[in-house]
Amino acid sequence: MAGKRFAVCLLLFLFLVPAAAMAQMETAPDQDSGSGSFFDDLVYTVDAGLSMPLGDISDFYNSGFVIGFDAFYPWSEKIHFGGRIAFNKWGVDDGGWTGNDISGSSMMIEFVPMARYLFLNDSASTTTFFTQAGIGFYRFSFDVDVTYESITQNYDDSDINLGLCFGGGMILKKGNREWLIQPMINQVFTDGNSSTYMSITFGMAF
Repeated sequence: MAGKRFAVCLLLFLFLVPAAAMAQMETAPDQDSGSGSFFDDLVYTVDAGLSMPLGDISDFYNSGFVIGFDAFYPWSEKIHFGGRIAFNKWGVDDGGWTGNDISGSSMMIEFVPMARYLFLNDSASTTTFFTQAGIGFYRFSFDVDVTYESITQNYDDSDINLGLCFGGGMILKKGNREWLIQPMINQVFTDGNSSTYMSITFGMAF
C-alpha cells in the first residue's frame, strides 16, 4: 500500500510541477507574440510501428504493432515535458502455453508522463537527436483459448500496474513537417516479477 501511495504521489508531482510553471507562464504577458497560451507551443505526434515482447513474456506472446499519441511542451529549448498514450497488440506464441491449439491475443495500453532532452545542432541541421524517459500506468489484458485433448479452456485477465519507459530517437525536418523515429524500452512491474517490451515507431509531428 505504501508503495502505491508513493507511485501516485510521484505521478502527481510529474504532472503538477510542469502544469504550475505553465500556468504561471500563461498568465504572464508574452512580449514576443502577444499570446499568453502555452497550448500554442504544444507539439503533438501520432506514430505507429513494431512492438516486441522481451524476456519471459516473449514465450507467451509474439511481436505485434503499436499506435501512439504524444504531446510535449518546450519547458526550455532543450528540455520538453509531456506524455504518451499508446496501444500495443500482440499475438499468442504457442511455446509458452500447454495445448494442441492456441489462439487469442493480448493488449498493453500505456499512459505515461515523460521528459525529453534534445541534443541541439546548428540551425542549418535537419536532424535532432533526443533521449527521453517516463513513469506511468500500464494496463495489460489477454484473452487466450487453449485446446488440449479436445477440451478448450479460456484464459482471460486484465491488470493495471506501474511501469517505466526510456529510450531516444531522432527528429527529421522535411520542409514544414517534422518526422520522428523513436525506439523505446518499457518495463512494467507486476506482482513478483516484471514484463519488458520494446517498441520502434515512426511518427509525424503537427
